[in-house]
Amino acid sequence: MSSKKHKENKGKPAEAKVGTDKAQTSDEPVQKATAAEKVETYAPELEDIERVRSEYDRLLDRLKRVSAEFQNYRKRVEKQRETWSHDAIEVFVLDLLPVFDDLDRAIDAVKAARSPDDIVSGIRIIESHLTKVLESHGVERIHCLREPFDPSCHEAVEVDHSEQHPEPVVLKEYQRGYRFGGKVVKPAMVRVSSKEPQEVQGEELPEDSASEDSSEESKENESADI
Repeated sequence: MSSKKHKENKGKPAEAKVGTDKAQTSDEPVQKATAAEKVETYAPELEDIERVRSEYDRLLDRLKRVSAEFQNYRKRVEKQRETWSHDAIEVFVLDLLPVFDDLDRAIDAVKAARSPDDIVSGIRIIESHLTKVLESHGVERIHCLREPFDPSCHEAVEVDHSEQHPEPVVLKEYQRGYRFGGKVVKPAMVRVSSKEPQEVQGEELPEDSASEDSSEESKENESADI
């Protein structure tokens, strides 16, 4: 009897092992089906991620190309600006050189001049030529004599008491003022009128300018009085 029981006990584990293998085999299809379901579930999201990544790469590439084009454009504009500036200066210099030729001829003419009036006449011609050159390049003189005082283009360095002018008026021009392209680049140094005596703190006048009037200023005063 013992041998029969031993044989029966010996066969039982084998049957349990076979049953376990059958259970594992039956679970495998369930696990595989679950993984497939997950892939199918997240497929739309993965497609969205891939589409966003592709769009990001496309925009990044475009940004790099636009940045490179802008850098090239900026360099090209800077080079053109330098070229235009150089050309403008060259034109101005070419227009200015004949004035120096006039000065050379005036120096030679001084030796043969018979009177101071001949010398002054030659200087007037050079001045007229230089004025035309400056005007052709946008530089204009500020005419201020007998004009109302304007602090934006006049610098008052002297004030005279006068009852004849109710408002401040330019009585004398010590140094010329100029505009360039409509902008004041050098204000005119002037003497102005005032109803009440005033002290003006300004730039000291040149001795020759403060002591006597130039012949040009006299002419301007005569023309203004007329």
